[in-house]
Amino acid sequence: MVKDAILRATRPGEKGDFAQVCRVFGPDRRPVALSDTIARPGRLSLSAPCPDPAGLPLRSGRWLFGGIGFLHFGHALIFSTARLWALDHMKGAVDGILYFDRSTRHGTRSGTSRHVEAILALLGIDLPVVTVGQDERVEELVVAEAGISTSADLFAGTEGFRAFIRRRLCPAPGSVPSAHVPETHLYVSRLKLGYAKTGLMFEDRIETLMAAAGYQVFYPERSSLEDQVALYRRAARIVGVDGSALHLAAFAAPASAQVAILGRRPYFPEALAGQFRAFSGASACVLRPPTQIFRPPGHVETSDAWTASYSLPDFPSLERALADAGFLAAARGGWTNPTQEELDARIRLISRRSGRSLASHPADRLPI
Repeated sequence: MVKDAILRATRPGEKGDFAQVCRVFGPDRRPVALSDTIARPGRLSLSAPCPDPAGLPLRSGRWLFGGIGFLHFGHALIFSTARLWALDHMKGAVDGILYFDRSTRHGTRSGTSRHVEAILALLGIDLPVVTVGQDERVEELVVAEAGISTSADLFAGTEGFRAFIRRRLCPAPGSVPSAHVPETHLYVSRLKLGYAKTGLMFEDRIETLMAAAGYQVFYPERSSLEDQVALYRRAARIVGVDGSALHLAAFAAPASAQVAILGRRPYFPEALAGQFRAFSGASACVLRPPTQIFRPPGHVETSDAWTASYSLPDFPSLERALADAGFLAAARGGWTNPTQEELDARIRLISRRSGRSLASHPADRLPI
């Protein structure tokens, strides 16, 4: 509990692609370290001097600090939910939740990003929410430790955060009416995000082959969060390329599910598999068929190189890996690689849609 907390909001020009300048200070004008948002690359809430509290508007009441109200779905699902577990443990009521603004154009206002609002509704949280876009003081600010992040020590979530999520997304058997829906084998696709989005190349071909093997091809961004959770909760098998949608699948999957994550980059596939196991107890493995990597030439040696990468899997190797892991009945040799002409045409399409030229790079020479 921080009484007379000072919230230092982000100014124009202080927001990067991922991190931004914003911080919570105590009445002694020292930073409240527990309020920092930490990700795998480091701190997302960057340092700044504490503003002079004299003259700052005072927000009365008791508020939960929510962190940054991220705009990107995956970032919102992880970083903007990380402190909500405290709602199940606080003594007494709170007046609402405060998020730092991810934008710098609109000032302080009611509400938050559409993704954060949808996630709050999914979790059954019906509290006033305020986005803080200008410096202010808060009479009482509850600052809880982050229960999840993309950093290695928090990717699987704390015990308290996992319990919070599972209580709200997966009620105990018998506590809600059964939908009497048969179990489903899901292929969770990124294809409808567009060809400009990084991922596995020729995912349309993977979709066709998985559908022929009896999988339902699922585009999560076309369904409500409630419908996504309902589908994941009855999934017997889940296969998908590592990405944001699989966080929600990990939160909701049953312990009986078998999960295969198709790796397109370092770190995240294994971390996601661990997240599935930690949240649900589901069996999860990572399949990494040999790949050829394509990316804009200027991104080869940068720390964000993988965010601009397109991975071309070896299809026969992928088929064998899926069969060996029990996700296909057998490897029958029907998974063939695209021809050079098909590959050249796909590279031209991605370059046109993304506005970036692509060059091939050995995967083992890229930064991890």
